[in-house]
Amino acid sequence: MNSKIALLASVAILGLSQTAVAQDRTEGDTALPGADDERLEGDIIVTARRRPEALTEAPVALSLIGAADIERLDMRTLEDVTLRTPGVQFTEQATLIPGRVNTAIRFRGMDTNQPVPSQQVGTIFLDGVYVATGVQSLDLNALERIEVIKGPQSATFGRSTFGGAINYVMRTPSFVPQGRVSASIAEYGTYDVSLNHEGPLLGDVVAYRVGLRGFGTGGQYTSIADGGRLGQERTLSGNLTLYAEPTPDLRIRLRGFYGEDRDGQNDGIFLGSALSNFGQGPDLANCNELIPSRQGVVPDYFCGNVNDIVANAGFDWEDLVGNNTRLTPATLALFAADEANGRPKVSNVPRRTTMGLNRDQLRLAGILDWDLNGGGIFDNSTISVLTGYNRVAVDYVHDFDHAPVAAWLEQDPQFDEDYSFEARFSSDQDRRLRFSLGVSYLDILHVEGGSGGVLVYDYLEERGVPTIFGTPTLENPVVVYSADPVEETGQTLGIFGYVGFDVTDRLTLDFEGRFQRDTIGQGAEFEATFENFLPRVTLSYEAIEDGVVWATYSKGNLPGFFNASIPGLTPSELEDVEELLGEVGVFNDEEELQNYEIGWRQAIADGAINFSLVGYYMEWTNQKTRVGVPVVDDPTGRARVLTLQTNAGNSDLWGIEFEGSFRATEQLSGSVMVNWARAEYSDFTCPFSNFVVGSVSGRAECTGNTTPKFPEWSGSLALSWDDELTADWDYYVTADGNYMGRAYNEEANFSWIGDTFRANLRAGVRRDNLRLEAFATNLFDNDDLLSASRISDFTTESLFGFASNFGLIVTPPQRRTIGVRATFDF
Repeated sequence: MNSKIALLASVAILGLSQTAVAQDRTEGDTALPGADDERLEGDIIVTARRRPEALTEAPVALSLIGAADIERLDMRTLEDVTLRTPGVQFTEQATLIPGRVNTAIRFRGMDTNQPVPSQQVGTIFLDGVYVATGVQSLDLNALERIEVIKGPQSATFGRSTFGGAINYVMRTPSFVPQGRVSASIAEYGTYDVSLNHEGPLLGDVVAYRVGLRGFGTGGQYTSIADGGRLGQERTLSGNLTLYAEPTPDLRIRLRGFYGEDRDGQNDGIFLGSALSNFGQGPDLANCNELIPSRQGVVPDYFCGNVNDIVANAGFDWEDLVGNNTRLTPATLALFAADEANGRPKVSNVPRRTTMGLNRDQLRLAGILDWDLNGGGIFDNSTISVLTGYNRVAVDYVHDFDHAPVAAWLEQDPQFDEDYSFEARFSSDQDRRLRFSLGVSYLDILHVEGGSGGVLVYDYLEERGVPTIFGTPTLENPVVVYSADPVEETGQTLGIFGYVGFDVTDRLTLDFEGRFQRDTIGQGAEFEATFENFLPRVTLSYEAIEDGVVWATYSKGNLPGFFNASIPGLTPSELEDVEELLGEVGVFNDEEELQNYEIGWRQAIADGAINFSLVGYYMEWTNQKTRVGVPVVDDPTGRARVLTLQTNAGNSDLWGIEFEGSFRATEQLSGSVMVNWARAEYSDFTCPFSNFVVGSVSGRAECTGNTTPKFPEWSGSLALSWDDELTADWDYYVTADGNYMGRAYNEEANFSWIGDTFRANLRAGVRRDNLRLEAFATNLFDNDDLLSASRISDFTTESLFGFASNFGLIVTPPQRRTIGVRATFDF
């Protein structure tokens, strides 16, 4: 709480802010040569609405992070970006499992517990091209800017922008030869080395930009199970951009990116029955203690601030990190094979033969802009064409139960491939009445290994296991579950347009709309089509010079999904499902989001002070969630747990987003962000909630609860001092801090993390084209958790105890890390 008060006090004192505007560079700035933001008559130009416009005139909830900001605040990952941006949140523990395997971006308090890319509430775009997964290893050094747009963007970007979108804009190559090499080393085996160069390829017609980067860490934690290192990450990537101007009216960009991720076993910690009195452990679980009426009714769980629960019990996180890092020869051979139990695994993936993650990704795009001058509506108009291809192949082998005993292990291969195309005609945007019209198409393939890939029960002989699976030992692991690969397909056709009209010199009405047809399929048996018209209407007024106020209404949709296991259930299994959930169909209804928004963006004192203030209210209906359902087939006695998806209810979301920047003197500059987000279930039935008193069915009424994973309060503050040291050398110091308030870990709101503050510090010197600096992340060595999720407990003695026992899987804090960096421009 003290950290929250300190942050808000700082904001009140400063009274200054910005919409994450990239600040004008001064002579002392050190951004890569040729990387200046696009400008029109001195204004910063953005394309958040798929057309160029000055940032100070853009009536949309947009946060802009320029190349100079990325460098100034040493942003290396998407998590770094979202910590300093209101209305958006991202952690590596995207859904349940820690590490870089899944991607889930949360906007304005919206959360999903579905890891499938098509069911996410927000999406990354790279130069406007859809990016389904693997965003954690994209190279921010190659970017000109990042545009974070909050609220439904379906009218502008199409599919998978239900709650918002983030567009990474690559740097356009310069025709002036120049480059940069940078290298950093830090504690825990952390390193980051990059090389970039650009220049002319064919005179003044074609230019290139090439970049190479390798970065990683040796991990900060050691497993108490086998002494192996946890949290290791390594990425190698390269990107190439070609830019051509065959004529003054024609611009073509071709872009390619290839990356390889090779990570070790993640450093997640499981807090479950082994840490409760029921499991004869140290009794960290405390819900039964806080609510005596629960005792003997349901399994114990964790209530309150998880950081405090562990600290009060006298534990450090190092005492609880128990992931296994080693595979026996027999288990290794099983994971290395192309099939399990006679069933094929997902093919075309970089097979993993040790614990950890292999991910290969290829991303290609082509962008064409052709200016027309044919008179009439074609005068000063533009035809734009964008096409893209992405291929991401993953194999992930990990400790499924995250417990110190070598028991449940999982292999989870995934393959994603997509093609996209967009063509758009835009009239002269300086006319009083202007418009654009276009068509887009997206084709997606997502393949995964059934419900969780291959599960292996690899127990020590002396532990003993249920005989239903034989007698698994270290030498004889048993495959508990495997399934044929599941293919999810999606085709999205969009016809979109925009009409803008200047009612007066200051008052403008914009109407955007998209007709969208989503066809989704699973295997050869299931297919459904959803058709929608998705509008956005904006009324904006330039009340003061270099500023705009606006009011917006917009709508987004998220297509339904399948319960592919329903048709194959036996009568007794279907009866179990209906007893728990009522009637459940094969198809879910699609979700809808209605957004009402007002905002004010302003630049003051010739851009020395910039701020943005946005307020919103959103209604989220037909919200989907996953539910675990234990079923038994009476004739055979076969028991299993189904994972089904249902429309669980509705939510109301409202909040205020405030951000800004300032330059107080020639030496002192800064930025600030404060976010308040209130997201409440207006009508919702919680899944996986057996720990709720009286909940025999595993579901509980959660109306009035707060949606999980998103803090009500968050903020950041950064200050930079830049001055002359000697006649030849300048020096600079940048300090920033990030605050995160309480964020619940589950829909039932029993446990939470947060109310934490982390600070970072950078200081360095530079002369001409050389920069030397030292840095410290998590400067005060804050030991609060980074993220947490409710998960089934697989550590109970009962084989199917995970159906009614739950715990938390948490990501431990990254300790203070000190390092040095050298950068040379040439």
